[in-house]
Amino acid sequence: MKYRCDLHIHTCLSPCGSLDSSPLAVVSAAAEKGLKVIAVCDHNSALNCKTAMKAGKLMDILVIPGIEVATRDEAHILALFPSLGPALELGAELYRLLPPVPAGNGQGTQELDQVFVDLKGVILGEVDKFLAAGADIGIEEVVDFVHKAGGLVIPAHIDRPVFSVISQLGFLPDLPFDAVEIAGIK
Repeated sequence: MKYRCDLHIHTCLSPCGSLDSSPLAVVSAAAEKGLKVIAVCDHNSALNCKTAMKAGKLMDILVIPGIEVATRDEAHILALFPSLGPALELGAELYRLLPPVPAGNGQGTQELDQVFVDLKGVILGEVDKFLAAGADIGIEEVVDFVHKAGGLVIPAHIDRPVFSVISQLGFLPDLPFDAVEIAGIK
């Protein structure tokens, strides 16, 4: 059986998102596109995964809890988990390891909300650190944590000129990655 999937989706929690990308809106858009499996991978946090998973149950879409980890090298790694607990645990550790740069940090971006919400879009909380910053964690540490939790590790958009493992390190390390993501830049 074949399924249409997208394993790298952001919500309103990520600095690149907006309040229009609530977990319910994201899952609804996935349903409209005929997707059956998605992974919610906000930058350095999993705080909207629980709500997205609830929305997925309502729409018969499997929502995999994940995080797009920005490492100390500013290489982006997708961490996909079999359950919510380890995703939240990694997210809490990443928050601790983020530099004390506030959201809406004046780097050419508008005021960043970085919010997590319920199914109705009611804001439950806001993350005060800039989530797109590199956390003080290495790629090997991410691989170890995710694999110990039974998850999958996927270097994100390896063909992009910024924030990919290759653009940041100059090569793809010989680590036990489960796949790689190709963004398909034209």
